[in-house]
Amino acid sequence: MCYGLTLKDTAALYAVANNKLIPELWKENQCAAIIWIYLFRQGHNNISLRPPEAKNLDRATNFNKTHVTFFFKNLKEVIEKHNLTALQIYNYDETGVTNVHKPPKILAPKHQKRVGKVINAKRDVHKMQPLDLSCFGPFKGYYNKAADEWMLNHPGTLMSIYGIASVTGQAFPSAFTPTNITKGFEKFGIFSYNSEVFQDYDFLSSYVSDRIEVPNIETDTSVQNKGTKVIFDINAPSTSKSGCSKKIVSPEVVRPHLRVSPRKISKTSKRKIKSTVLTDTPNKEELELAHEKRITKKD
Repeated sequence: MCYGLTLKDTAALYAVANNKLIPELWKENQCAAIIWIYLFRQGHNNISLRPPEAKNLDRATNFNKTHVTFFFKNLKEVIEKHNLTALQIYNYDETGVTNVHKPPKILAPKHQKRVGKVINAKRDVHKMQPLDLSCFGPFKGYYNKAADEWMLNHPGTLMSIYGIASVTGQAFPSAFTPTNITKGFEKFGIFSYNSEVFQDYDFLSSYVSDRIEVPNIETDTSVQNKGTKVIFDINAPSTSKSGCSKKIVSPEVVRPHLRVSPRKISKTSKRKIKSTVLTDTPNKEELELAHEKRITKKD
């Protein structure tokens, strides 16, 4: 869900909430001991401890079922209205390249802690932009490889903007192939049209927000952010002889997923634009009117 639980502190909270017998040191430090974490991981090979991938909060919360459903509704109407084919559907997107590339992995002695490789001196993937994953992803890999080769062929030389153009020219044809482009549009249900391409679990990261009207989901953050408050009482004895309560309290109750408060709209805030068919008469007229106002204001 992009809001994973940390093992060290959650283990202690979970144990106390479920009336487990735990060492006094856990209560004092309000977290599990390192040795327990080591033994826990040994006994649970199906669970791994991994660094989470950083996610853009704004993108994660805006990619929700309501927005996506509205997008596919607009897409279907446009395809049917104009009888569009694959040759008439485009994805406008961009990516940045610099003279600082990510070097590939290299071989080094096993116990050597630090290794280096000379380089010349984050962008999130969005699920509604088909070329982000199918083309720009591979392009970054090809670009880094070409940039690394450039550095090897020009020892002691800083890459200029002309070098960037040369490296980009090598990487672009390898990434932007007809196969990669076609797969991008297919994977995200744009062409061939498939409004059911995303499953409910794809929208889990937006659960903390749902800032728009979503049925059957409360938006009262004062209620949603409350969970079972766990208090570490060093002197309190366990109330269970077996060390386990009858009713198991889940980790989600111990540490609930926090909900983001509604956005504060200020005069300087940029207006959020939902999925819109810009060529429709009302939308087109609104854009033209806004453009005229900007021109008048400048004059």
